[in-house]
Amino acid sequence: SFDLISEELCSRCHSFDNGRKIKGAFVSAEFAVSGMIGELRTLDRRGMPVKKLEEKLFAERNSLHQMTHTLDVDRIESKTQGVLKTLEEMKKETALLKQKVHRRWWGGAGVGLFLIVLIVLLIRLLRSLEGE
Repeated sequence: SFDLISEELCSRCHSFDNGRKIKGAFVSAEFAVSGMIGELRTLDRRGMPVKKLEEKLFAERNSLHQMTHTLDVDRIESKTQGVLKTLEEMKKETALLKQKVHRRWWGGAGVGLFLIVLIVLLIRLLRSLEGE
């Protein structure tokens, strides 16, 4: 838990300056990872192929969590920036998947509307033939 990196605990032995930087880097990256998990779940429910993106995200999250035992601020900041950059690339991929969902929805709506119009026309045709 990131609550372990607190001013109260860290300042017992040393200043909290590095702890603040480390916590800020981890929290921002973890927040972005959590947001991406939500996006991937939404896309998965819509039937989009997200398996590769989930695997990529899992690997990034693991590499981020491996850094929790390191106190090298520069290394942590570099790693979290790398994770955030990867997440930005993944956002572009999810944006394309969202466009596909949008197009499929409109395509389905168009087909549904076409079928309704076709049924109405067929019913009218059958009624007009019955009347003759």
